[in-house]
Amino acid sequence: MRIFISYPSEQHSLAYKINELLLSIGLNVFFDKDGIAVGQDWEGVINENLEKVDAVILICSEEINSKRGIIQKEVKKILEIIERLPIGEQFLFPIRVGEAKLHPQLAKYQYTDTARDGWEIELLEGIKHKCDSRGFPSISKNIEAAVSQMVSKVDSDKKNTIYHEDFGGIEIEESYFQYNEVYEVDFIRLINACITKNILDSRFHTCRLSRTMEEFNDAQHYSQLGVEEFFRQGNLVSLRYFSSSWLGGAHPNHGIFTENFAGPSCGSFSLQELLSHSSDDAIDILKYCDKKISEEIAQEDIEADILSLSDFISNDPDKDVWPLIEQFNFDDKGLTFNFSPYDVLPHVYGFQDVFLPWSSFKYELDEEFENTELARLIEHSRG
Repeated sequence: MRIFISYPSEQHSLAYKINELLLSIGLNVFFDKDGIAVGQDWEGVINENLEKVDAVILICSEEINSKRGIIQKEVKKILEIIERLPIGEQFLFPIRVGEAKLHPQLAKYQYTDTARDGWEIELLEGIKHKCDSRGFPSISKNIEAAVSQMVSKVDSDKKNTIYHEDFGGIEIEESYFQYNEVYEVDFIRLINACITKNILDSRFHTCRLSRTMEEFNDAQHYSQLGVEEFFRQGNLVSLRYFSSSWLGGAHPNHGIFTENFAGPSCGSFSLQELLSHSSDDAIDILKYCDKKISEEIAQEDIEADILSLSDFISNDPDKDVWPLIEQFNFDDKGLTFNFSPYDVLPHVYGFQDVFLPWSSFKYELDEEFENTELARLIEHSRG
């Protein structure tokens, strides 16, 4: 079954999320960022595809009422097509965003509201009804499977946990979360298992240290670990962990480490895997980070002996270069490389991060990432 997604440009992120959901259940989706090639007549391609599709999803935000231009032409074309259809045939699936008021010509059609929990389920159930009436049994089964995984969704998609314990003179503090297993269950279990492993590894490592250290003085020693969701869109997830501890040294130790996931077809992945273990790419990225950090610290009024990142480049990049850039996060704008104190800079400079936008990302992805959500995210960001 063919579906057209119509939306004002301000709602691109929501439209992209819906596009990924529909693709995941096997629907043929016309999404303008994918369906219109450079040089094609934009309006002509849109009108042609509106005439061919079986259904239209219309994102109804405030811009629908206030914005002029191509979105108004799309809405008028959609209503024109509906006028030609048999009475009662299901064609339009409106999605209300925020406090947008639906025009009377749109409000007469049953719509779902993004303010309601489970609006994605409502949308899929409406599409399933259309599939049943038009004879698309395989798509109907895919929707049933997806909905059955989503119906158990609770008010929040994460369960947050705060753990605190005084263990042998060391105060342990942990802040973490677990995703609710409502969609792509095995994939979500993988992410939850990774979070749990990192939290428990840190906890038991601290407990082990407490048994080997000499008697503590009156100062309070501590070990802290927290995890944040740096980015999540569909099945793309990027996590960032912050650790801090003081076990009697000159000053506390701080660090950042990360984990990244590219959906059920890829699972977790490293930068090496993403870039096909290309040493040239790793060195190029390291030099880019070196330049950005040098520009940043040049503005600081702190004097310290600084090692350039390039000083770490040797004849063995797998040993020296990759470890320096392995703590990265990603989102829909680009890559962020995290550098903890002592990675390459004196402690006085603290954490440093370097942003590499997807628009400047000139590296070829490993073939196993082709045609994945991550590859599509990068392409959409590049425009």
